[in-house]
Amino acid sequence: MDNESQTLDQIVISRLQPATEKRIVSALEEAILMEQQLTGSTLKYVISVIPHQIVARALDLKVASLGALCQRKFLSRIYSGHISDLTALWSEMNEIFMEDQPLLTEWLNSKLPALNGHTPQDLITTLAGRKTLREVLNRFRHGDMS
Repeated sequence: MDNESQTLDQIVISRLQPATEKRIVSALEEAILMEQQLTGSTLKYVISVIPHQIVARALDLKVASLGALCQRKFLSRIYSGHISDLTALWSEMNEIFMEDQPLLTEWLNSKLPALNGHTPQDLITTLAGRKTLREVLNRFRHGDMS
């Protein structure tokens, strides 16, 4: 598929599919794509991969509210942005942990010194927290396991 014709929905879904080649999207490309907004059906797919609690907290919602949101034709740009960023980080984490879900789950629930005793799951639900987790993952990539 031509990269120029990909929608934000397709990019978000591809990030969560282990067998697909993940396309790196620049900040500019993603900003332009954010005009499209994600569909409720894409959110439904996202919550089939990423734990409901994490997705709900990233959207500042209760888990019970996710079902109604999945029924919407389009999500707001704010929700679309949070979901896009969350799935990009989720893809990075899966790459680092080589798609080993039990190991990733263990890491997400571990209190880490690099996070001042917080768990990655505590931080993954906010933009600032996801930025912090990306910094930790980058250190992992470069061999710094502290």
